[in-house]
Amino acid sequence: MNYAPRRTYLEDAAMLLAIEKLSKSYGAKPALRELDFCLAPGVYGLIGPNGAGKTTLMNIIAGNLRPSTGQVLYNGLEVASLGRKFRKILGYMPQQQALYPDFTGERFLYYIAALRGLDKREAAGRIGWAVEQVDLAEHIRKRIGASAHCRPPMGASRKWAYRRRRSHPSE
Repeated sequence: MNYAPRRTYLEDAAMLLAIEKLSKSYGAKPALRELDFCLAPGVYGLIGPNGAGKTTLMNIIAGNLRPSTGQVLYNGLEVASLGRKFRKILGYMPQQQALYPDFTGERFLYYIAALRGLDKREAAGRIGWAVEQVDLAEHIRKRIGASAHCRPPMGASRKWAYRRRRSHPSE
């Protein structure tokens, strides 16, 4: 099935994610200090030592944590005010994945789609499209944490996590 995910009004304009004067402190300890940068369409990674604020920044961008000061804007709109609409288009793959070993790949992807608010029909189309993109079609009905004799190939858990990120038209 050749399925390109349907775009939403939030994606019609060229994507611009702006981080403006973003700071976060935990008590007296600063985790982020007045970050200012913009991201255009593409794939980005955060690299730095433990405690540098990478996870804090991503949790603020994803809406899981509120900044002490500053804001995150998507095409000029505050991410905090967009809520679910922004999370539906955000592509975020943390280093440690919360995978459910008893889930099949298919069940896991439908679960993630439901969390994103997709109806079953739209989820089916996106899942089919994305599974083909990362070459996991032959493993879709295998348990993610299956025993060694029927386990998906090495790296498949990481692919499932990547597939979760690819299941929607992030930029």
